[in-house]
Amino acid sequence: MLRLPVSRIGLSLGFSAAKYSFLPKIGSHVPLATRCKPRLGLRLLNTGSKQVQHGPATMPWNEFFKLRRRRNVVGTVTSIASAVLAASLAFNYFANLVIDFNKRVMGVEIQWIYMGAIVLSGFFGWLVGPMFGNQLFKWSIGSRRHAFDKMDDIFLRHVVRNRPDPSRNNVNYNPLSDFYGEKISSIRDYRHWLREGRLFTKKSEKFL
Repeated sequence: MLRLPVSRIGLSLGFSAAKYSFLPKIGSHVPLATRCKPRLGLRLLNTGSKQVQHGPATMPWNEFFKLRRRRNVVGTVTSIASAVLAASLAFNYFANLVIDFNKRVMGVEIQWIYMGAIVLSGFFGWLVGPMFGNQLFKWSIGSRRHAFDKMDDIFLRHVVRNRPDPSRNNVNYNPLSDFYGEKISSIRDYRHWLREGRLFTKKSEKFL
């Protein structure tokens, strides 16, 4: 009878799977759910300083999260800047108009309408800011932008696959936090996000 070493048997059964990345190759026809089991969620981002080996133009997870934090900072800064700029331009425009304070529009004094227009201009600038910030960020990282885009796509697919069912959300007893994974900025944050999701699921099952 042919006998295999225990280490060889463990490898064939997947016991040493922690040595390998569970991330699928970009463009692979094999569904993600069939390659990554939910119970392995904590190992999905276990390659903190190692290069992900699936496909070309990838990067280590630590570097990806570092760039992701930078993208968020750039997006916030550009949002603030564009909001201030838009509100300033709107204020400058209305300040140069000759205003008849006795005039009303639908029963509302004209100055309040102008103030509302200035606020809306700033809000519009806040929404448009991340578009410019994203382009500025990609320009700043140079040749790494293609690898970052691939890693971002892989990461977002992990978030979609592992996040809990939002239909069980209860604001008073069991609120669902960070459904889109926007607060994840490191491997530690990702693991904490997975634990929070499992805790949410357990609580929701108790309430049902």
